[in-house]
Amino acid sequence: MAHGKRDDMVVHEEEPYNAEPPPAALVGRQLTALDAFYSRNYGPIPCLDGSPWRLEVGGLVAHQLDLSVDQLRHRYQEQTLVATLQCAGNRRKGLLEFGDIPRRGTLGCGRDIDR
Repeated sequence: MAHGKRDDMVVHEEEPYNAEPPPAALVGRQLTALDAFYSRNYGPIPCLDGSPWRLEVGGLVAHQLDLSVDQLRHRYQEQTLVATLQCAGNRRKGLLEFGDIPRRGTLGCGRDIDR
């Protein structure tokens, strides 16, 4: 399983990894399984060691932040929500007015990240 995805993913590119599930993996389900969630990447998937990694929030915000992974995990209560994401390629008809695009489309509805 590449990148933790199903073996039957439709892989458009290995590097950067771009793949989508077969339609049968999405039909009849309210939530998309993590291993069936589409992947759209424009660069290599980084392998992050959590300790030196930091999240910086700046710009037009009331309070700038600079947080470690540990601070994110302990300072904020974990939240669960349902969100539907889709690749912009799903708007193909409108985008074709501006030029040809690959025949790719993806949609996923996730609840949270499996730990």
